[in-house]
Amino acid sequence: MLQSGHAVAPEGGEVMDSRNRAIRALIREMSPWRAEDYIRAFRLPERETVCLIERDVNDLSYAQICDKYGFSPETVKEARRRAYGKISDAIEYEKSRRH
Repeated sequence: MLQSGHAVAPEGGEVMDSRNRAIRALIREMSPWRAEDYIRAFRLPERETVCLIERDVNDLSYAQICDKYGFSPETVKEARRRAYGKISDAIEYEKSRRH
C-alpha cells in the first residue's frame, strides 16, 4: 500500500520509498559479485555497506545480520535507509552533471 509516495509495510516490515525500491531492484538483478562491487563503489561507511550487502545481496534476515555483527534491528534498518539515500543522491548528482 502507498501513502504519500512511501510503501506502508504490513506488521512491522520494511518501508521503502520508490527510489529505494528501484535501487534495490537494480541490485537484485545483478550477480552477487557485481552487486557487491556496485555498492562498494559508492564508498559508504562500512556499517551501511555491510548492512546493504548482507540484506540485499546475500538475502540475510535482520535477525541473521544482528547475530552476525551484534547490531540491533534498528541499527540495520537505519544503516540501510542511510545507504539508500546516499546512493540515490549520488545517482541524481551524476544525472545532473550529464545535462
